[in-house]
Amino acid sequence: MRLLMVCDYLGSANPSGAGRYALEMGRALQKLGHPVRILAGGAPEDAETEGADGWPAISRFPFPASGGRLRWLLSGGRGGIRRAYETLAASFRPTHLLIHQPLSGRAVLPAAQGIPATYLFHSSWGAELEAEGAGPWQRWPRDWIERRVLAGCVRAAALSRYMEGELRRRHPGLDLPLKLVPGGADLERFRYTADPRQGREALGLPLDAPVVLTVRRLVPRMGLEALLEAWRVVLARHPRACLLVAGRGPLEAALKASLPPGARLLGYLPEEALARHLAAADLFVLPSQRLEGFGMVIAEAMACGTPVLGTPVGAIPEVIGAFDPSLVSGDLASAISALLDDPARLTTMRPACRAHAEKHFSWEKAAASLADWIASAS
Repeated sequence: MRLLMVCDYLGSANPSGAGRYALEMGRALQKLGHPVRILAGGAPEDAETEGADGWPAISRFPFPASGGRLRWLLSGGRGGIRRAYETLAASFRPTHLLIHQPLSGRAVLPAAQGIPATYLFHSSWGAELEAEGAGPWQRWPRDWIERRVLAGCVRAAALSRYMEGELRRRHPGLDLPLKLVPGGADLERFRYTADPRQGREALGLPLDAPVVLTVRRLVPRMGLEALLEAWRVVLARHPRACLLVAGRGPLEAALKASLPPGARLLGYLPEEALARHLAAADLFVLPSQRLEGFGMVIAEAMACGTPVLGTPVGAIPEVIGAFDPSLVSGDLASAISALLDDPARLTTMRPACRAHAEKHFSWEKAAASLADWIASAS
């Protein structure tokens, strides 16, 4: 199979979300012998890449990094995406399309007649806007575009059972074969660390106090404000504990102004720095309040051996609960405090976390499952 992945936006500086999934899945599919190319939107500084070290090559079309994307598409952006697809398809000659997002998919599908397409349902576009407070008039056209793209595909895949349910709920009556294809972790880059203290000195972290980490986009639905409030309660029992908050987003200034003692904002962490911080933490916390479709950072933390505590939101009970249901709690303050009260338990969980990641979060296994499914349905 020759697979062409289509993404709305894949910045070269800090790929995340659907773009990061596409890169990792693309590399794993190529290891299985399936040539992969990615067609993705980018900013002017995001050049095309030829691919190296097994990563898929990326061809780009101009695309707004944020804001006004629907307006941009309707005002002529779709033609640019279609022309970029036609140029790439003429040389690459894909046998299958893997569409990760609806805007670019809407532009590509009419030009790809006869090529079967699979939709990778990371999240509902309309639900994401809903979670950020958008009204029905903003959500409706996005739901409509997403449904049209899904209707033009021959099958769909979701990252979690929760997202399978979201697809069915947001698009009732859409009869598409659907498969679970979860996210994963690079098990070589996110290496197991038995003792989280061993890398802390280089990171400027305390060697003799518990370290708790979260990595999130700094927006309201990620629950970071609630985590900071919980941290004030945790400090009453663990006054020397350290909370690290990594990521960027519109809440950065507000969070910085309300940081409790022992809490730090790290900003964006590149891949290698992310792996080192995950390995150096005693505990990772996922405090999401709405719409968590999988959470690849769960897999990455567990690959490092770091236990993950999460809220009962979206796919979190499904992903974390499969390892240990007690690590899912709506009371972050009590749950964090209880885990820090029992450092021996956290230490004991580390090898079990790594073993769970190796069994359930291998990109190679996910890619093999996806490739077999596409081939069997062709």
